[in-house]
Amino acid sequence: MLAPGSGREHPSATDLVTIDYAAWNVDGKMFGSSVEHGQPAPFLLNEVIRGATEGVQPMVEGQKMRFCIP
Repeated sequence: MLAPGSGREHPSATDLVTIDYAAWNVDGKMFGSSVEHGQPAPFLLNEVIRGATEGVQPMVEGQKMRFCIP
């Protein structure tokens, strides 16, 4: 965990979440970022890669995490 959150509820796999994210390949090249676009991005958790679906579900509002997804 990079920073704790203040929320108490956890999203389910079918929820719409709005997150700030940055994604890199293993070679260190960024391939996606909501931060570069200046606003958080909405996602249906069951429509993203499985590692993100599984990783975001235990999170709470305001929490910051780093995932390594093979």
